[in-house]
Amino acid sequence: MNSRTKSIISYIITISLFFSGFAFSIETNPDKALKALKEGGKIVLIRHAFAPGIEGNIDKKGNEYNQKDCSTQRNLLQEGKEQSARMGEFFSTNDIKIEKVLSSPVCRCWETAKYAGWKFKIDKGLTGNKKKFKKKIIKLSSKHKGVNNLILVTHGTLMRTIFPSYKIDQGGMIVADKDLNFIGSIEIPYEFTY
Repeated sequence: MNSRTKSIISYIITISLFFSGFAFSIETNPDKALKALKEGGKIVLIRHAFAPGIEGNIDKKGNEYNQKDCSTQRNLLQEGKEQSARMGEFFSTNDIKIEKVLSSPVCRCWETAKYAGWKFKIDKGLTGNKKKFKKKIIKLSSKHKGVNNLILVTHGTLMRTIFPSYKIDQGGMIVADKDLNFIGSIEIPYEFTY
């Protein structure tokens, strides 16, 4: 075998190992996540339900955007409201206990909690600056001493600051332990009919 052939084989093996490791790192483990949720005491980051940025449903820019005025924001479509209700049903059907639900002040987030049927509190730290968000999540998780689950309803881009390898769809959740070690993710599907 000549040196060029050896180089090509070595390259192929290296690439194969890289991609096999990458595929492993994005394993979702929904069964493991469900088991952990039933055990309780976990941190659950939920991306708001279905609120696509389509014509007539986009965040206003600059001074037109007002966090306290839902009419200036991208909001849940009917599919997102139904998806939120299914999320609440998922928790109750599986007897998953909730300690507390905190939500970003952005309407699509707290409406996700509302339509899931959960009592929730607004937490401004669950939106905005990525660096501050990461610090907030670390603080919340380290202080969580409950035997039940802490639910944090927020945004996908912010969730990736904690879990960069995991792209989570709208209405999806990431389950982690109190040290923010990834356990698994669960998708609650939406049905977009347009």
